[in-house]
Formats: sequence, structure tokens, C-alpha cells
Amino acid sequence: PTQSNLKKVTSTDWKILNLLVSGADNSDIAKELKMSRRTVKAHFQKLFFLFGIVDGIKRVKLLY
Repeated sequence: PTQSNLKKVTSTDWKILNLLVSGADNSDIAKELKMSRRTVKAHFQKLFFLFGIVDGIKRVKLLY
């Protein structure tokens, strides 16, 4: 990711990423952050776009 794109990552995005790294799935993340699974998915879609992830195993690419 570029420096400019990293500035667009919100505190909620970081919380979601931290939960993902700890092994949480979308349902766990939604419960923990008191949001819908659809909202969690929207955050992931934003992060995939910012990090240039367009196909493949998205979560694995996001983590590494």
C-alpha cells in the first residue's frame, strides 16, 4: 500500500484487521465491534481496494 492509501485506513479498519489477525471471522468481528456482518464486509472491500487486492485469496493477501 502507498503512504497515501495508509492514511485512508480508519481506526475501525485497524480494529478489524487486528481481529482478523487474531483469527476472528466476519461474524466474530461484527459481534466484537457491534456492527453488522455486511458492514464488516464493506470495510474489507475498502481495504482490498486500498491495498490493490483484486482477486485470489483476499484475506491471505491482506495479512501478508
